[in-house]
Amino acid sequence: MSAPPVSVDSPSALTRSLFSLMSARGAGLFLRIAASLIAARIAGPEAIGFVAWIGIFSMYALWFTGGVFNGAERLVPIRRAQDRGAEVQHVWGVASMVCLLSVATCVLLGAAAWLLLFQDEASRVLAWKLLCAGTLSGITLFMNYASAVFTAENRLSQLNRLFFLEGVLWWVFLPLAWGGTPGLTLRTLLVALLPAVICIVRARAFYRPAWNGPTARILVRDGLPILFSRFLLLLSFGLDRTLIAFLMDDRSLGYYVLAISVIGLMRIFQYAISRVLIPALGRVYGSTRNPRKVARTTLQSLLPLLLILLPCIVIAWFLMEPVTRWLLPEYLPGVPAGRIALISGALISVLGTNIFYVTIGRQKTLSAMLIAGLLVQAAVSFFLFARYGTLESFAWGLVAGAATSTLLVNGGILYYALRPE
Repeated sequence: MSAPPVSVDSPSALTRSLFSLMSARGAGLFLRIAASLIAARIAGPEAIGFVAWIGIFSMYALWFTGGVFNGAERLVPIRRAQDRGAEVQHVWGVASMVCLLSVATCVLLGAAAWLLLFQDEASRVLAWKLLCAGTLSGITLFMNYASAVFTAENRLSQLNRLFFLEGVLWWVFLPLAWGGTPGLTLRTLLVALLPAVICIVRARAFYRPAWNGPTARILVRDGLPILFSRFLLLLSFGLDRTLIAFLMDDRSLGYYVLAISVIGLMRIFQYAISRVLIPALGRVYGSTRNPRKVARTTLQSLLPLLLILLPCIVIAWFLMEPVTRWLLPEYLPGVPAGRIALISGALISVLGTNIFYVTIGRQKTLSAMLIAGLLVQAAVSFFLFARYGTLESFAWGLVAGAATSTLLVNGGILYYALRPE
């Protein structure tokens, strides 16, 4: 179970790894978005909104892991840098066991909700939503475990292939969109399930459930604060959809999700930064214990992103309305909100640098910064929605929250990088 040491600590190596992961993630997301546009034209806004609704719960299901996956991502690179590879087997054993239990919990909760609500005719739609949400959440947790393995063990090429495969599967199962809401839901579950199965097969050497009490306590102690901060980061991009799901209807959510789908393409930057920096910063911190060096390594990853983000936003802003009018005129009500939310795409993208705080053990500081952003987002969203009642209210809230978090997170890293030894 040992991994060969691969150095990605130099600026050029970081940039190569970053662009490799962004290319694979970007190709997969581009395939997904293109297929989603066709599916949206076939199925309609309400079906798209239904699928978006069941996908929201995957973000909240992460709490069933207790932060163990996050603790493993941080601990494994550090242990390997300290020549303590023998302890890694216990780490993956505990993480495997938690994966199995958390997946079972999601599926069983979804099934229990279906059994309780299905008998009431007025609640049958909600029953199906919760059953699908529990199933999808369980599948997603399998993917999260495999992603933790590939990241901590510096097997980014595995992630590259996985991302591209996922994009291809959105096209393979595209014909299911003609089945309306049931077909679109089945397509979503299948696209999630097949990569999850492949991940477990590829990571089978690390998937050997076993319990080790001391290791479990360390992983929870280290990982729970990381999970909290990462959940806050996810919530910064999911709070708007959660509010729309409960304050508006499936059709409105369908308009919004499709309009801001291009932002998902921009979020490859955030994901790529975090995946590349986790092993790189772990090695720097494990060998030096110097936050200043870790901060400077973190900032090296931002330059190539800043050079391409602005052109992407400008192009997307001008193309969104004419492309929607040409291909999906039914979704035009979501374009104004989508254009506003584009601003947040750049801000959220550079939040991948939050891994700096995770690496040096300053999760509480990171959490405080992200909470500040979420409070701003919620306040702006509720205020504008109460006054105007439009989708644009949530888009402006997203921008305000993302701006707050981004300035705080990266300003703090810059402080660490510039402060004297």
